[in-house]
Amino acid sequence: MWLAHDEVLDAQVAVKVLAGGLIDDLDVRSRFLEEAKILRRADSERLVRVHDIGELADGRPYFVMSYADLGTLADRMRDRDLPVAEALRLATEVARGVEVINRLGVIHRDLKPSNVLFQSTTDGGERLLIADLGLAKALAHASGAFTLPVGTPGYMSPEQARFGGGLDVRADVYGLGALTYHLLTGRAPGTAPVAAPPSALRPGVPPAVDEIVMRALEADRERRWPTAEAFAAALAGPLSQVSGRHRAPGPAYGDRAPAGFDDDSTVRDPTVSGGPGFDHTVADPTTADPSFRPGGHGPPPGDGTVRVPPPYERTAQNPRPYVESSVDATRVDLPVYRPEPDAAPAGEVRTGDTTRGRVLVAAGLAAVLVGCGGGAYGIARLTGVKATQSAGKDQTTTDDGLVPVTDTTGRLSLRVPPSWKLQRDHSHWPVQVSDGATAPALRATPDYAQFVRDDARVPGVFAGLTHDLNVRLPPAGLGDHSAKCTRGTSRAYRHGSLSGRITPWTCGDSITVNEVGLRDSGGRFALWVRVKLTGPPDITRTILDSIQTKG
Repeated sequence: MWLAHDEVLDAQVAVKVLAGGLIDDLDVRSRFLEEAKILRRADSERLVRVHDIGELADGRPYFVMSYADLGTLADRMRDRDLPVAEALRLATEVARGVEVINRLGVIHRDLKPSNVLFQSTTDGGERLLIADLGLAKALAHASGAFTLPVGTPGYMSPEQARFGGGLDVRADVYGLGALTYHLLTGRAPGTAPVAAPPSALRPGVPPAVDEIVMRALEADRERRWPTAEAFAAALAGPLSQVSGRHRAPGPAYGDRAPAGFDDDSTVRDPTVSGGPGFDHTVADPTTADPSFRPGGHGPPPGDGTVRVPPPYERTAQNPRPYVESSVDATRVDLPVYRPEPDAAPAGEVRTGDTTRGRVLVAAGLAAVLVGCGGGAYGIARLTGVKATQSAGKDQTTTDDGLVPVTDTTGRLSLRVPPSWKLQRDHSHWPVQVSDGATAPALRATPDYAQFVRDDARVPGVFAGLTHDLNVRLPPAGLGDHSAKCTRGTSRAYRHGSLSGRITPWTCGDSITVNEVGLRDSGGRFALWVRVKLTGPPDITRTILDSIQTKG
């Protein structure tokens, strides 16, 4: 996925490109194009809009779609607990968007907070958009038996979770019920049958809302609301009654999901993905969202075309190696399909040279490709990275002069100045965390003994990874430099799935120590990072943006 500026629309857009390694996988290619065609056919303000569909010179399809600049519903739920009225309003909007999809003869199959986006409007407001139809299925093909369950545990209907059996729009009604349950209580309902109504977890939820949500979550689809529209209409009454009230007390939205579930992770077939990773999806390999497959890589494209990560070699010791994505420039020219009056139906992808093109200027998306997390769509970093080939291996240099370093376990990577050397003798946390195993850490500095001294002009970075989400980050006492330094104003940080705060300490003589505590939005891991600088430029955020984790 790319973030780019469309000079025709004069707006930021998102560009989805199929990875080169999957160019010959007809099933994946078909699903990729089907998502674009569904969104283009819908052309609804309630869905992500597709502006163009095309094909690169090397045969990879892509599509250009609207960019949601205000983040996801998952972000919003993580930042604060939602008043009941707001939860019901959002649920109603999502339901009406799902109705648009269903009326096109399509089932979404993967309704969850991270697939609901927000986009700013010209009047200062915002628009809710439903996204990621990678698992969407045409109703005409959904009535037959499925060989594998497809969807997200805690959100998908019982008929999706079992082998065999057909689906209809009531699978999405169940997904709406699960999403609404999460909006109200701060957690997904878990597997069917769901016994506890929302009010059991959040006192103050009206009985009428309990009845509406629990009907949507019926294990027997014959007892559910018949359509998404019917579900939205049922919510209208309670919504009007609670709109003027204060928010009822309830649990903080940082609470964990039921045991065995990550609030918003999909489950994939481990026999296809090569083993479980951070992003777990159960998917039919013939129809599944291809994002669980290894990132693609094809022959190097020419200048000005979209690039995907370079090839890598899988070994028993390195099954999911760290891969740095690459581009030659931040300006790319993409061939574009624009339908003429006598053209083929919207959504068809044209091949070969085009007489017209759209210039997309990269706007600085910083994403990573690591193991399963990179996805099949060739997620790339648009920060001027260039890749060269030497002795059969990839050597990465960057315009900012930083180079990648990886801890001794291979689970944690980031980019640093070349003079900051990896300290292999200091590879674990200095504090006890409850991981059940030694927590890995990465230290890169010219001199470790001087790096840990606040008054020494030796820069460097420390990053510690943990799955103990109860540990305070930075740890009490270890993030305090008040003996020799002055604390500055803490500032928020968010990038991708990581968010937290950066606390700067000025230690005299141009020495700055930045203490950072980060948590993954999916509740899977946390990081303590210290970046010590001895003068400008401040590369703290650049280093944080480059963090990559796996395993």
